[in-house]
Amino acid sequence: MLAQGLTALARHAAREENTHTIVLSGGVRYNRLLSILLRQELADFTVLQPRNLPAGVGGLSLGQTLIAAARG
Repeated sequence: MLAQGLTALARHAAREENTHTIVLSGGVRYNRLLSILLRQELADFTVLQPRNLPAGVGGLSLGQTLIAAARG
């Protein structure tokens, strides 16, 4: 049930941002089963997950900083 809610949220956000790429980070990355389920449910998207960055708040903050910098 949680995976379905997160999938719906991710799809909605992707439509709003007009993108086909979704990044799984933050607390989602600490739950291996949830990550697997989300990747399956979002198979029609490009799903990225950090490998060399922290899975929690540190990685999420870096992502937010990069998005803000890209937007100017």
